[in-house]
Amino acid sequence: MIGNPPWETLQPVSKEFFSNIDPLYRTYGKQEALAKQQELFANKPSLRTEWEGYVAGFKGFANWMKFLANPSGFKADETSLFSLGNGQAGISLHREWARRRTKFNREKLGDWTAPLLYRYQGEGKAYTYKLFLELCQSLVQANGYVGMIVPSGVYSDNGSSDLRAHYLKECRWHWIFSFENREKIFDIHRSFKFCPIVVQKGGSTASIQTAFMRHNLADWDQAERFAVAYPRAQVEKFSPFSLSLLEIRSTRDIEILDTIYSNSVLLGSQGPDGWGIKYAQGDFNMTSDSKLFPPLPKWKEKGYTGPDKFGRWIGPNEEVALPLYQGVMIHQFDSAYKGWVSGTRWDPIPWSSKVVSAKFYMDGETYALSGKMHQLPVVAFRDIARTTDQRTLIATLLSNYPAGNKVPYFAASSEHHHLPLLGLLNSFVFDWLERSRQAAASCNYFILSENPLPAIKDNFLLAHLGFLSLRLVGACEQFAAEWTRHSLSLCATAWRQLWAVTDSERLRLRSVCDVLAAQSFGISSIHFARILVDCDHPLDCLPSRLDPKGFWRIDKDKPPELRHTVLSLVAFHDLQKMIEANGGDREKGIEAFCNQNNGEGWMLPETLRLADYGLGHDDRALEPQPVASVLGPRFYDWQLAQTPEESWAECKRLAEELTATSAPVATPPAAPTTPPRPALARASRHTNQESLF
Repeated sequence: MIGNPPWETLQPVSKEFFSNIDPLYRTYGKQEALAKQQELFANKPSLRTEWEGYVAGFKGFANWMKFLANPSGFKADETSLFSLGNGQAGISLHREWARRRTKFNREKLGDWTAPLLYRYQGEGKAYTYKLFLELCQSLVQANGYVGMIVPSGVYSDNGSSDLRAHYLKECRWHWIFSFENREKIFDIHRSFKFCPIVVQKGGSTASIQTAFMRHNLADWDQAERFAVAYPRAQVEKFSPFSLSLLEIRSTRDIEILDTIYSNSVLLGSQGPDGWGIKYAQGDFNMTSDSKLFPPLPKWKEKGYTGPDKFGRWIGPNEEVALPLYQGVMIHQFDSAYKGWVSGTRWDPIPWSSKVVSAKFYMDGETYALSGKMHQLPVVAFRDIARTTDQRTLIATLLSNYPAGNKVPYFAASSEHHHLPLLGLLNSFVFDWLERSRQAAASCNYFILSENPLPAIKDNFLLAHLGFLSLRLVGACEQFAAEWTRHSLSLCATAWRQLWAVTDSERLRLRSVCDVLAAQSFGISSIHFARILVDCDHPLDCLPSRLDPKGFWRIDKDKPPELRHTVLSLVAFHDLQKMIEANGGDREKGIEAFCNQNNGEGWMLPETLRLADYGLGHDDRALEPQPVASVLGPRFYDWQLAQTPEESWAECKRLAEELTATSAPVATPPAAPTTPPRPALARASRHTNQESLF
């Protein structure tokens, strides 16, 4: 049986409903649309009843779909789908209902044991394509084939987990051939993905022939040419809970994934080797909670002035208005990436003057009383993220400021874990993992939770990664408290000199972070080169066929030797040589790599001959090209103006000022159950203590 079933999502759509009454409804913003609804209800009371009936129809269909396969409300494993009573009484009632239903079927319908439809629809929204897939399979005979064109959610979405489990364990799943609609094969959005799938009824799956991110429809005519065998064992290893398929491109990708997962724990693991990460979908809903955070002009009308050095606005009676974070405001290691100007205009904020600038602000006392105030800094990331942009996973550090629902975050179990976690999430390796797993434009916890992280260890590598993360993200007064929290006041280097604010210093530390993250995942130089494949091509001679999810877009307008990707490959090569120089001892080699140059660590080369590293594709690669001098100085003059004693005294004063003028926290955080490790790395040039963190 073959076909192209409907792809609709069965849920109410307010724009569809109200546009029939007000043709301009689709042009309204969220708050304007909600206000318009109330106005329409007031003018025509019967419209509210129509709207409620419209919504109820979808809820009714969702309930029908959910309970059709188990109309008695009791699954085979005796777990209840809905309650008929409290405790044991409810269980007894369900069993009695199931007994009577079975007796009725046997007496009135004969020995009716045929399974009912729609057992594998899963949780969440109702999708018509899943209904059709299950219906078609019920109609074919044993060993019959079902070939359907369906959305990519069939192999990636959480709501399709039950269907995937059925296909893998009780069917022979032969093909997934996924297209991105870049060439407008269908008249839908260009980033939408769909795939022909072929499933045979009965048996079990050993391996699936897969191809992902194809664009030309003619590729399906020669599918075997592009196919990569995806063993079921790897599906279960890489996605043990959801059975999602990662969008691999080659057998080398499976090899890399196998290596990484063999040396890691799942991000969502709460076991003894896990990170103890807690997830929150932001603090406040941008629509339903909007009354709590008026836009900036409203605060100005009340006499608030600002922003101060911490990004807050101060009222006439010293009240504090805190910026509310939205996704557009953050970037990797950057908590003030863009500032609001007006309307939909957001402008970049330079590192030389980083101050948070938001569109919406919340009263500090309201935030404190909400119970959502962060006790410790959290690692926040953008919810909306595409796999074909320069970067997909975009994470930064937030402290004591509210966030909207499009800025979800992780809270680590220990105050010493969030900075190494930030370095890992922003690395090329983790981004590559996320790109492989994420099929849509939303970076949600269901997807992230099955990504791997290296097991927590009290080692130099993760500690130093955390130190570098602080230097990158904490390069402004807003994070003064974070610097003092980690006992850096005895540091022999001035506070602002540790800030990575120049392009040169940020590029250097980013490259080292990527190398350390790759080492923590246990991958080889061959694997790292595969992750950053095609990043060394000059802009004027890029290959015609490039991995749509590749990192070749990063700095592509620059000469190859000045790119973040290429310099990370060079740094990885230099680290491998350092390990060899230390007799193959990996830990000693990593420590020597980070503490070379009098504790400064790896430096950008003065000149770089790409051919020496097996990189480059033109004649320039055969000649040494300038690097460090082209990228500019490591520090601004103002970073070197203070003595260490003066700078750390100012850091402490700013931290106290920020704490004193912020809304009070009602209850101090409980002591972490996980030992506070890793401590941040020691660096002989910076401190006389054994560890920085």
